[in-house]
Parts: sequence; C-alpha cells; structure tokens
Amino acid sequence: MNLLRDDYGSETSDSDTVNSESSGSDPSLKVKRRKVQGKQAHLPPVPDSIGAKYHIEPNITKFEHEEMSLQFKIGQWTSFIYLQWKPTAKQRILFNEIISDYNQLFNDKFKTKILDRFEFKPTYRSDLGSPHPLHVSLSRNLTFNKQERRDEFITTLAGQIKAAQINPFQLQLQSRPQLFQSQFDATTLFLVLPLDPHTIKKQITNLHEVIKRTMIQYALPRNFLEASRSHVTIAQLDNVPRRVMSKIDQISPSKSYAEVSSMITPSITHLHLDKNRESFQLPF
Repeated sequence: MNLLRDDYGSETSDSDTVNSESSGSDPSLKVKRRKVQGKQAHLPPVPDSIGAKYHIEPNITKFEHEEMSLQFKIGQWTSFIYLQWKPTAKQRILFNEIISDYNQLFNDKFKTKILDRFEFKPTYRSDLGSPHPLHVSLSRNLTFNKQERRDEFITTLAGQIKAAQINPFQLQLQSRPQLFQSQFDATTLFLVLPLDPHTIKKQITNLHEVIKRTMIQYALPRNFLEASRSHVTIAQLDNVPRRVMSKIDQISPSKSYAEVSSMITPSITHLHLDKNRESFQLPF
C-alpha cells in the first residue's frame, strides 16, 4: 500500500498536512519512488472510474434475512441518487475536530459508567483508515423489477438533466452541525452539516425537481426527500440508549465552525447513481 500511495499521490491531499492525520509514522518505512534510467518516474493518477467501480462494498445482508433473500431471488435492481466529493486532508482534520467536540459533549452529559463511552464513527474514513468520499442524498433507494428498466431510468434522467441546463456549482455548507435521528434505526444518530440555504435554493431544489419528474414518469414511489433538509453526514453514533435518544432535542449545537463555510467548497460537476456496485456519473 505504501508503494501504491507513493506512486499515485492523491490529487486532493495536502502534502503539508497528511502527517497530521496519523502520528508516530516511522521514517524508515518510507518507500522511495521508482526510477527509470536514473530519472524519477511519475505515474498518472488512478482514474476516478476505477475507484467508482469498486467503492461500494458487497451487500451480503440480503442472504441473511428471509424477506431480503426472497427479493433477491425474484430480482430487485436498485439505485440511489446523490452528489459526492472527496474531502482533502485539511477538511478531514476539521471534521475530526468537530467529531471530537461532540464526543466530549455526549460523554460529559450522558456518560454514567467507565465503559459507557460515546464515540461517533467518521463516515469519511473506513475502519482501516482509508479515506471515503462524502455525499449529499438526493433520493431514497429506488427499486426496479428489471435491470433494463433501471438502465432506462438512468438514460432518461441524464436527458432531463441536460434539458434543464443544470450547470456545475460549488457546494456550500452551514457552519453549525446538527444531529439527525435515523428513520430506520431508533438507536442510531447522525452528525451532519446542513447545506447552505443559498445552495439549496439555487441548485439542490432544481435537481430535486428533475429527479421527481423522472421518478413520476417511471411510476416509482413518491417518497421524495425534502430539499430543505439536504445535508452531509460526517459521523454516525450507533447503539444510542433510549434515555439518551429521548433527550437529543435538549442538546444544542456545541458551537459554530467558521472554517466549514470557508474551507469546504467542493466543485460539483456530476450527479452520481449506484448501479450494482458501481458509482455511475451523469455530468452536468
């Protein structure tokens, strides 16, 4: 992995801050760049299509429950529409600070035992520490009874986006985090950064309208997401006790983080859809 990292530097990383995310690195473990005929070899970046094709972990839970297993057998093809960007090293460090503050807030207010410690899990980093992209959900899971029907939906949506003349834009976030309770698991909390109202009004609302029209055209369930609640989830807290969940409304945001609005302004140039395990892109 060190060899790959050395040859394929991240285009979103900051060389002066990478080491700030991990401490105790051993200089002796550094790998020298390959040399070709006495010169340093610079390999091209790994194409985004490679990371997109394999970024979704295989879902084995469909084999664990009878209902999901039955759906799988009769054929259920799903998709999911969202915006995505890859946080830089500096942005991930800022997210670390926010999560640390909320961990402290929860443990100061709710901790009752030495082992009863609350810890939000970052969504922008895997369990092994590799960076993950963040996303803004634009739809719930969409289910199709045929793969061809799903592919037709994607083609139609691409045409609708082109007809609507939606242009690339910069994503703006609010500087004050919020806590959202999961609609599907009563013991899960999400730490989120809501989108800036200007971004919602000028960009997200238009995207929602295009998606709604296409969903109606294909007779999909009209369980649309609310554009006003658009957000980025930066952390997740699982197994929250009922006594804590009942008091979530009493928790006010710990503080505002001005760096969020100034540091995090990713350029959005594509709509993303999940197609099997591949992240499929529809350009604006």
